[in-house]
Amino acid sequence: MSRPGWALVIVVLTSIADWAQSTPPGAKAFDLSLRTAMEMASSSAQSLSAQRGQDIVRIANSGYAKARAPLLPFLDGSVTGQNQTINLRALGLRFDVAPGIEFPESVGPFSTFDTRVRMTQSVLNLSALRNVQAARKDVNAAKAESLTIRHREAAHVARLYAAALRAEAEVETATSDLNLADALHASAARKRSAGEGTEIDVGRTDLARARQRQRLVSAQSDLRQAKLELIDALNLDWNTELTLTDKLGVSPQAEPSIEEAVTKALQNRADLQSQEGRTASAKLRSAAAKMERVPSIVAYGDYGLLSGVQTHVVGVSLKIPLFDGGAMDADRAQALSELQLEKTTEQELKRRIELEIRKSIDKIAATQQEIGVADSAVSFAQEVLARGRRRYDAGVTNSIEVTDAQMQLSNSEEDRVTALFDYANARIDLAEAMGTLTQLSF
Repeated sequence: MSRPGWALVIVVLTSIADWAQSTPPGAKAFDLSLRTAMEMASSSAQSLSAQRGQDIVRIANSGYAKARAPLLPFLDGSVTGQNQTINLRALGLRFDVAPGIEFPESVGPFSTFDTRVRMTQSVLNLSALRNVQAARKDVNAAKAESLTIRHREAAHVARLYAAALRAEAEVETATSDLNLADALHASAARKRSAGEGTEIDVGRTDLARARQRQRLVSAQSDLRQAKLELIDALNLDWNTELTLTDKLGVSPQAEPSIEEAVTKALQNRADLQSQEGRTASAKLRSAAAKMERVPSIVAYGDYGLLSGVQTHVVGVSLKIPLFDGGAMDADRAQALSELQLEKTTEQELKRRIELEIRKSIDKIAATQQEIGVADSAVSFAQEVLARGRRRYDAGVTNSIEVTDAQMQLSNSEEDRVTALFDYANARIDLAEAMGTLTQLSF
């Protein structure tokens, strides 16, 4: 392509970049740190998923109230008015007192009016008591599940934040490389004007500058896309102009050992606490199913006015299950199977937690090595570029050596940003596996 053609490409790309960097009208500036982003993600006011967690807790509370109802007094009242005629013979009543004396076959019509209050109270029902205890465990498990949802949302936003930081770092390196390409182009233009350079050298630097401009435009687009993902995840106004206050880097703190991380995870993981609650609930429900065969005692009574006469009934009932067609045996078998299922799920979760921790710690160690290698590569590429520029300025070599060195520097910087991004994601994975995500910072 001729120099005018490259000049047109550069002008167009420059215009696009300037437009991309401009702040939209009505945009709202908002400084966002990683901690703030995770807090917003786990807040029910911002996150729809967190609101779903609250619904789960409310459902569990309703189940607890329902399970507790059989142990509480049951009170109802009634008002009955009726007019009736009774056939005494239909009731089996015959009065043969003496020949010639007959009693009527029916009585009535007559009216009655009855107002009555009835109450029943469970005195002893071990099966219902165990069901109430199981429902209370379900509430605790639901609260832990709600917390798990919040942590999951926080981890999702943390990864989006890391992706935005990566895009931001790529914009910074692309801008720096573009400035360097501009300086190389100016140097080539001066050498050509002084008769020390060639048109080909200027064309090479034009091409290198156009490539860097294209890279910058792509990085700026990636940054806008990443910020839009954050805005969507945090349920912010679309016109919000985010400013990320954290940067990708290596944490000065040493990572915990596998044993320490596993111990923290067993203490902090909300999903494990939720599963332990479900296991405890299943154990209580299994005990409740076994106690269905235990006799239960119910106290009852009523009091009222029947046609103006006070009447009452007070009593105690002992219920002894004898045969129910196998329903109690089926309940017991089902509850036992559910208990075994929850125990197996809990064991699988504990193994998965340790697997996540081991993989995360290994990934952190690997990415730390990658960052060290990338730092060395960037330093070496900078030295090569500086040496090439000195040789070019001295007229010892042409622009090929300089543009190649600049490309190697750009690739090394991209590799370093990628390594830092992978390191940040590995730290997010480890914090999520340990249940300490809220303590994470970049």
